[in-house]
Amino acid sequence: MRYVAFAVAVLLAGWAGGMPVAPGAAERERFSVAFVNPGRSDELFWTSVGDFMAAAAEDLEIDLTIVHAERDRLVMVERALEILRAPAPPDYLVIVNEAETAHAVLPAAESRGVKTFMLLNSFTGDDIARFGAPREKYRRWIGALIPDNRSAGRVIAEAVIGAAAPGLPPGTPVELVALSGDKVTPASVHRDAGLDAVVAARAGEVSLRQRVQGRWRRDRGYELTLGLLQRWPRVRAIWAANDPMALGALAAARERGRVPGRDIFIAGLNWSAAALRAVVDGDLVVSVGGHFMAGGWSMVLLRDHHDGHDFATESAELGLAFEVLDAGNAGRYLARFGDGDWGAIDFRRFSRSYNSDQRGYDFGPERLLGE
Repeated sequence: MRYVAFAVAVLLAGWAGGMPVAPGAAERERFSVAFVNPGRSDELFWTSVGDFMAAAAEDLEIDLTIVHAERDRLVMVERALEILRAPAPPDYLVIVNEAETAHAVLPAAESRGVKTFMLLNSFTGDDIARFGAPREKYRRWIGALIPDNRSAGRVIAEAVIGAAAPGLPPGTPVELVALSGDKVTPASVHRDAGLDAVVAARAGEVSLRQRVQGRWRRDRGYELTLGLLQRWPRVRAIWAANDPMALGALAAARERGRVPGRDIFIAGLNWSAAALRAVVDGDLVVSVGGHFMAGGWSMVLLRDHHDGHDFATESAELGLAFEVLDAGNAGRYLARFGDGDWGAIDFRRFSRSYNSDQRGYDFGPERLLGE
């Protein structure tokens, strides 16, 4: 997998009032895309994925349909199969391998002749050999855009350990508990692997007391943290695989009489507005994120593929770098992007189809909100 990234610094250059679209950006042939969104229709992260994706599709002259599976594995599969069985299926189907749902969907799309693009979660373990890479065993599986979740897990771990360690006597390890997402979703598995790599590398400096599955939910993060802090009263660091669980842990820590940012340190992932406000206030250490933008970047890649500017000249399977928002830059991000007005971005600026002199994709790891 080749890693590229889209920096918010690049987005800022394309913000309303920025540079115009390159000459020759005439109206393109429209085509259709369906996205099976695995999240709930009121779930902040997944609605953000859809909103960003829809803004990109509008700019790029793509007819986009989004259906929500409401976090139900069976519904995810059924929605995808319904789309594929339609008399006139879409030109492209975008799926997420949440809870291994791609096992059923990918072969069905191949049989139906629908081009498939995988977003955010791909295959892990034995499934890599079983399904291969894009365009190998399944020729109509044309690509994937997958965040570097191992790196995200490492960054969250380093952040909370680094914040917690200075308050301890020399030689005393940081006691840590972890709120994982689940045991099967690749994003969760890889974030856990990143945490484990840090714990192994810093043996003697950190003690991972317990890992539990919070199922990505704030209420579970709250309930589990209440029990964890009772069982492990000397815990000073809480690693959370997403912001909702981190915010639940934050509420539970306060209920247990702890002072976030002083005697307990918590970090998560998603860049949710509530979490970023907690970062600004010093209650959370960091929020890692940017991956909700992957849906919009997939629209750029599909626009180019449809127009004969195949992204596979870079790689059929692209990685997306996470970025870190902390007390130094979270406020600036909220001021610029906090209202979620993605329609003000000109997504055509990032497409080869609209910019004939563009070479490669810069989805890249520059500093967020770079000068």
